[in-house]
Amino acid sequence: CFATTGALLQCQGDEVATFLDWGHLLAGIYYIATAYVEGVPCSELPSELQEAAATAAKTALQRICAVQPGFVHGDLRLPNIMVKHGSDDTAAAPTAVIIDLAASRLNGTPAEVKAQFQQLKSLFRQ
Repeated sequence: CFATTGALLQCQGDEVATFLDWGHLLAGIYYIATAYVEGVPCSELPSELQEAAATAAKTALQRICAVQPGFVHGDLRLPNIMVKHGSDDTAAAPTAVIIDLAASRLNGTPAEVKAQFQQLKSLFRQ
């Protein structure tokens, strides 16, 4: 939890939600509190937007892995990928923000990281 949050600080707001707080409570319960992400979960997008969303999600995951090569999300599902436009221009390409980092870790093997990209591809049925 702490390692993931600290390691991804430079991605916050772009590829992952902005971190508001993180820590642990009694009994060893760890938490990450993030800002609300404006956008639409990929699970709610119409089919005609799925291809652009898939590209945006892949780009976000690539950027996260460039910062932390062993990053594995651990719960990569369409509801955990928010799609938004970066500006008021509706013609702008969408961007994706990966949310729900509770199961993520930074020590993934190259094979696990590669499998994560294959999983992403299958989520969008590409």
